[in-house]
Amino acid sequence: MNARQVPGARAYPIRFRPLSGNFAKLSIEGVRWVVTSRELFDSARLGLEVAAALQKLYPGKISFEVNRKLIGSGATLRALEAGEDPRAIEQKTEEPLRDFLKIREKYLLYR
Repeated sequence: MNARQVPGARAYPIRFRPLSGNFAKLSIEGVRWVVTSRELFDSARLGLEVAAALQKLYPGKISFEVNRKLIGSGATLRALEAGEDPRAIEQKTEEPLRDFLKIREKYLLYR
């Protein structure tokens, strides 16, 4: 994940033993995320990178449709399922996001 160079974030391998749940007392390998710069960090970009990595590592095992409300965009879902590069997906969302932010501006109570 670090090779993807997500601004403001670093990934570190971690091994831990959950105290409860389905994996209680088993050694589990995972990823520890560290935000190195909150000014640069973009959680949406990190989410796209993680989703794309899971799709690449486990094709067909991740149901993006189940997480549709978290992802929020059918076009983004289809792009992830198709294996598109997360940076390209992010670029496609920039113009619609700018349009939304313009519309949203007049409804903000505090600026």
